[in-house]
Amino acid sequence: MDIALLFPGQGSQYSGMGKSLCQDFAVANQVFEEASDVLKQDMKKLCFNDGYQLSKTVNAQPAILTVSLAAFRVYMQEIGIPPRIGAGHSLGEYSALVCSGALPFPTALRLVRRRGELMQTVSERVTGEMISIFHSNLRQLEQICDEVFTDGYLVTAACYNAHGQLVISGQRQGITVLTRRLDSMGIKYSHLNVSAAFHSPLMQEAANQLALEIKRDHFCHWSWPVVSNVDGLPYTGKDEIKNALILQMTRPVRWLETMEYMNQIGIDVVVELGPKTVLRNLMRGFRSQIDAFALGTSAGLTGLKSFVQKNEQQSYMNSDFTQQIKLFLSNGLAAAVGVPNRNENEEEYQRDGVKSYKKLKDLQKELEHNRATAEHLQQAVQLLHAVWKAKKVDVRDQREQLKILLQKARLEDFYENQMKLIKS
Repeated sequence: MDIALLFPGQGSQYSGMGKSLCQDFAVANQVFEEASDVLKQDMKKLCFNDGYQLSKTVNAQPAILTVSLAAFRVYMQEIGIPPRIGAGHSLGEYSALVCSGALPFPTALRLVRRRGELMQTVSERVTGEMISIFHSNLRQLEQICDEVFTDGYLVTAACYNAHGQLVISGQRQGITVLTRRLDSMGIKYSHLNVSAAFHSPLMQEAANQLALEIKRDHFCHWSWPVVSNVDGLPYTGKDEIKNALILQMTRPVRWLETMEYMNQIGIDVVVELGPKTVLRNLMRGFRSQIDAFALGTSAGLTGLKSFVQKNEQQSYMNSDFTQQIKLFLSNGLAAAVGVPNRNENEEEYQRDGVKSYKKLKDLQKELEHNRATAEHLQQAVQLLHAVWKAKKVDVRDQREQLKILLQKARLEDFYENQMKLIKS
């Protein structure tokens, strides 16, 4: 079962968010305490009781990040299945990066507060608006925006949220001209409760200043990939993350492409972690075959737990699958030892190769008394790849050997997904 974790953006905040998680789970409390220490602000008071302060961009962004991480910690404690991939809508991309391990939580708190300050400053100086348009022909909406832009008014696509929903940002005059045209065509729309034209060129000054903060920060390697808002595809490097977070300020959120990508790679379940259920609902509307859940309150955990337990038992957590994984591990350990070591750097080989081999042995021992899951197979392949890579085994030879190992263990159905783990 392949799971994707989704994280909401600004606009999802509400007074009381995160309260039930803190009441029921110590790990959620710890997140709020850490955020309060970093920001020198009582995050519980802000999220639970202060609706007016929470509505301000400078407060909403770190607050949503805090609730999302609290929900993630609860998810990992109570569900414990690492996702195949993560994604966040606008601000939510920071939450996704934190939970993947690519961005430290304290660093992210500082960045999103600064991001909020810059966006709020622009909103106080430049009059901008955003509207959500509901229409099945997105290309037609883009053409209407182009016409208004040609007439001298700045309007632009800000969020591609669904096949029938496009959010537009722009100057107030431009939005007024645009809505008149929409009215004449009978196209429905609604004004968003925001004070600026986010994800538009009007945010360029804020993006320039945020770039100074982002470029000095240290990003880490992630435990699972995160999809970029800018192109709807997973990040491939740390520098790419920095550039995209800056571009994200002025470019549209490609959420529709994000959902299409998750469908293409075979995601079975998405879980929204954070306030409200906007992203869960968008996924349900996009592809009903993908099960969608939201964990922003303690109540959201019951249905998710039941679903996961039922499906894990039916799909992977069976004795036959466990025996297949054990056979793969046994043959894999032999294959790890059997190839010659062509690495002349002994320190590198000891650090990367021998260490990974020991972890492979530990995994084999762990499964002596536990049932195996698809995540165990993925972990085994990653460790085996690390050993081969440390021994300087050619990538083509690695892939051929992996194919043989999967065939011997009757795990051919996992070939395509596991082959992606073998990289140069």
